[in-house]
Amino acid sequence: MIAAVTRARKADVVRVRAMMAGLSPSKFIPRADLTGTVEAWRRIQVRQAFRLSLEALLYWVMWQIEQGPLSTEALVGAFLDQVGRPRLSTAREWLNAAGRSGNSPTTLMDRLSQAMEDASQTELASAVADSLAFCIAEAPEHGQIFERVDRLPLFRARREAEAWGKAPTKNFVRHVLETWVLAQHVYWSVGRGLADARARGKTILRLKVILEEGGWTLAPGVSRVRPLPTLSAPMPRKFQ
Repeated sequence: MIAAVTRARKADVVRVRAMMAGLSPSKFIPRADLTGTVEAWRRIQVRQAFRLSLEALLYWVMWQIEQGPLSTEALVGAFLDQVGRPRLSTAREWLNAAGRSGNSPTTLMDRLSQAMEDASQTELASAVADSLAFCIAEAPEHGQIFERVDRLPLFRARREAEAWGKAPTKNFVRHVLETWVLAQHVYWSVGRGLADARARGKTILRLKVILEEGGWTLAPGVSRVRPLPTLSAPMPRKFQ
């Protein structure tokens, strides 16, 4: 961080985060002894961008169903329509079409946050699609010792995306919605809800989206809360 701030000559958080993550074409070239640190920082940012992409997609789903239940097929269709790229027939072509020039995980997280702040939500679907494609392309081939497969680490997402590569785009997007977003949401909601109950002796409903006869709908009493990147804390005062 100090090396990036020194190069930038000012403590601009957005610029420094992007430089630290290896934004191309950045003129920031770290010392040889910092190469490993920069690589590790970028890996963390890619993982955080992937998580924020999925949380933003859940946020998008909640926005879509505010007016009434929608089926999975209807959600898939709406998402693809908003993303565009209509002539791309396979999942691999669709993922490869994402714009990656000049992108970095930090700029993608900033774009997702800005898209979620926009009341029209017109850019959110494309921001999610581009971020997911970028993260999958940068995903490691193998997992780390601290990662659990049931928690959808990035290497698992890459393997699944490769397995769906020749499938129609809508089939892959359906898999992302059903497995990566909705199933994971239920998994975490149940697990954390049980933990809340054990720790505090009460039940906290964390489930935001439920499936009923008419399709996916908001759980009773739930309102949309915009997710934020995990690593979005302000720069320490001594570097400002």
